[in-house]
Amino acid sequence: VANLKVLLVHTGETAEIRDLLLAFPDIAVVDAFDAYGATPDLATLSAYHAVVLINDYAYGDPFTLGNVLADYVDANGSVIMTIASFISGWDVGGRFASGGYYPFTAGYRPLGYGGMSNFDATHPIMQGVSSAWGDVLGGASVAPGATWVADWDNGQPFIATQGDRVVGVNAFVAYDGYW
Repeated sequence: VANLKVLLVHTGETAEIRDLLLAFPDIAVVDAFDAYGATPDLATLSAYHAVVLINDYAYGDPFTLGNVLADYVDANGSVIMTIASFISGWDVGGRFASGGYYPFTAGYRPLGYGGMSNFDATHPIMQGVSSAWGDVLGGASVAPGATWVADWDNGQPFIATQGDRVVGVNAFVAYDGYW
């Protein structure tokens, strides 16, 4: 699909990830929504092909955000979870957490760094990827029913999917230099 529109739902910085995403020829728009003081509604999310969750501190209303995200996925939207959206205390709640949408189990405090180790080279997400590095990685497991895609060399999962609409990326992208 060309001319993709992406929304960064965040409580942190988005400049670096926004600029890198805009460098892809099939991404036309990358907007940001600060979810510390407000929660996007379904109409807002529905204007985008994908939503990327990025947070350095807790979302203002993680329960309502989770309900809206579940409705968005149910309406064929796609969500990419990054740290700390699946870390206890910073995680998305509501139906997104309780309804089996998470690709990772609710994780615990961020850990150190790692390099990519094992990965499924046949998975579409991994096409063209031969290495990756990340810092402030979360301690988590692949959730029941989710599909493992890649691991970090510290034993933590790197990427997992839950169905074909939710991707978990165990990487901290809220600030420059951590991935």
